[in-house]
Amino acid sequence: MVLPTTHPAGFDSGPRPVDNHQDDDDDDDDDDDDDDDPTAAAEDFAAMPDTETEDRAVAAAIALLTAPDPCRTTAAAIAQSVGLDAEDLERLFWRRTGVRLDRFIACLPLTDARALMARSRQRMAAPATPAAPPLAITVWAPDRSQAAPVIRWGRHPSPFGPVLAAAGETGVCRLGFDGDAAEPVRLAAEWPEARLIEDAGATRAAVARAFAPPDPNAEPTPLPVLLRGTPFQRRVWQALTAIPPGAIVSYRDVAAAVGQPKAARAVGGAVGANPIAVLIPCHRVLLTSGALHHYGWGPARKRALLAWERAADGDHRAPP
Repeated sequence: MVLPTTHPAGFDSGPRPVDNHQDDDDDDDDDDDDDDDPTAAAEDFAAMPDTETEDRAVAAAIALLTAPDPCRTTAAAIAQSVGLDAEDLERLFWRRTGVRLDRFIACLPLTDARALMARSRQRMAAPATPAAPPLAITVWAPDRSQAAPVIRWGRHPSPFGPVLAAAGETGVCRLGFDGDAAEPVRLAAEWPEARLIEDAGATRAAVARAFAPPDPNAEPTPLPVLLRGTPFQRRVWQALTAIPPGAIVSYRDVAAAVGQPKAARAVGGAVGANPIAVLIPCHRVLLTSGALHHYGWGPARKRALLAWERAADGDHRAPP
């Protein structure tokens, strides 16, 4: 199976191409000293899964499915467009997202958004078991007597497009989709006093956590995050973390949750200023009408994230 490295319009491919060269020559010689054979080592490496290339293929498929006027809406048509056969795409989609492709496609329409909101309110009002906080939040407190903070950042692939993640000493401080390559500019604007160091290794685990295939039996430890913002913004962001995957709420619901039921417009501003996508799930907030409304990283991506979570919620069938 050869995976594509090109991207359709919709989700930008990001600035770093993937080298997916593979040696197709077969070596029929039996060598007892394969450990010292560079050809054998290269073949072993080529056989390993290339998660970045796989994520690029899945992101390309999702972009086609969530285009404003999608002309390809079946698994077979999408597979052909990204250069795979249907079975390969279905297995790849499951491996990188944890949900079946047909289930994801079925969950893309939000025609039942208002009914889903009502069910989400009931679900959140009476949870089956108390949920552990998903994030351990530290609030940034400037201290001019100390050296400038160090923020380490890196770019990473994801099934929903390339992302940029950044972290300080006490936790993740930014996670944004980097298709337009503007995320470093936003990061610098948010942390003007910081010393920024490119170090993808420092943020790899956080990105893996954000896009890990959903596991209803998992009991993850709280992920440290570092936030700076007004007290109201931080209250809103904290409230967002209480919205479980698969649920959606309105801006009015969030306003009520922070004790200011008439502040839906101000809540919208705080939601829009959220610096940490997915982990602080601002994508789970819609208008009361059920419309997607604004999303800083594009409405198509918001729709895709919601479909991913809805597809995983209660779908426990065997993988394809």
